[in-house]
Amino acid sequence: MAETKQRRSSADICSGVIFGTIGAAFVIAALPYGFGEGGQIGAALFPVMTGSVLLLLGLAIAVRGLLRGDAGAVGRLPWGLMGLVSAALVAFVLLIDTFEAGLVPATFVAAFIAGLTTIERPLTLRKLLSPLLTAAGITVLCVLVFYFALQLNLDLFG
Repeated sequence: MAETKQRRSSADICSGVIFGTIGAAFVIAALPYGFGEGGQIGAALFPVMTGSVLLLLGLAIAVRGLLRGDAGAVGRLPWGLMGLVSAALVAFVLLIDTFEAGLVPATFVAAFIAGLTTIERPLTLRKLLSPLLTAAGITVLCVLVFYFALQLNLDLFG
């Protein structure tokens, strides 16, 4: 009897499980808020729909990984890059909430820190130009959308 190797993709299975778990958590957390009645949408409708889509997407990715993966091992995790993205989120929260710096500085700093993930080491002044311009563009876009278009009550500067 010839033995057949089943090919599986560990990366797809892991990411599918993560997406599915996050989606399920959103659905479970939103259920108590209610779906609304008649012509009024309740607070739970959008998070349940979004969480359900994420759950189904995760399920599809995991099944695909089980059925036709690349049989390769999961590569080394880029801890430094994940740390930079996490630091960008923490910086945004601290600048907005704790230091009350305003939308412009918080968005710029967070976008700049996250943009550092795209450049290769060693850092040079020339390589920093791209994340600086990207951060400036994202900041302008956020001000246009959240402050002017949506007219949210946000301080632009502390």
